[in-house]
Amino acid sequence: MKNVIIRNIERLINDSKNAFVEKQVEPMTQYKWHKLYKISQQYGITAWVAEGIKLHQDDFFMQIPEDLMQNFLNTTEEKSIEKLERFNLDAERAESLKNRLSSKSLHAYARDFIQKVTNIEE
Repeated sequence: MKNVIIRNIERLINDSKNAFVEKQVEPMTQYKWHKLYKISQQYGITAWVAEGIKLHQDDFFMQIPEDLMQNFLNTTEEKSIEKLERFNLDAERAESLKNRLSSKSLHAYARDFIQKVTNIEE
């Protein structure tokens, strides 16, 4: 499962693309909001996130620090489909890798490996 920061970024972006609010933003600490802002800058998707923030600004759980709210709303960044696609691809890759390396999958891999090794004929 994706962490709350990525889920909120995706929610804000999807709502900005659809121009309507599907679900409320999940509550986050100031630290996580700052992390969300840094990620949005790193990927160049701040303009997308800012539009979602405008749509969600009346949400009960939208407890974004005022300085970050102003940073988002005053962004001069242009929307870029390529940058948005790169973010989505990286988020999906990270989720896929996390699922692939879960403790259950490692136990299953070890069990299969042991079975194969012990069934080798000499």
